[in-house]
Amino acid sequence: SPEDGKSKEKKKQKDEESEGIVVGVITDPAAVCIAHGLTEIEESGAIDLDSAGNTSSSWKNVLVIDWGASGLTATHIQRSIPNSYSLLRIVRHATEASCAGIVI
Repeated sequence: SPEDGKSKEKKKQKDEESEGIVVGVITDPAAVCIAHGLTEIEESGAIDLDSAGNTSSSWKNVLVIDWGASGLTATHIQRSIPNSYSLLRIVRHATEASCAGIVI
């Protein structure tokens, strides 16, 4: 029927419109924390902080080091509520350009 065709066309158009929507933006240091399982509540086995029983869910502060083309970058990231899916906050971010590229 013509109405079935219209509803299928509307659904197809709605699906096409929903593709490509940006839900959020994260920084490179936050992506590192997520990639290493630091934002997971359950022990994922992705990292082993030490043998004293610390797990990825109990951290509050982390230092992310990036030695890239623009220099040595250190980022202090803090999670306000340990053992939860809380927002990550960049406390301090510093880059030392003398440790990069042709300078070395």
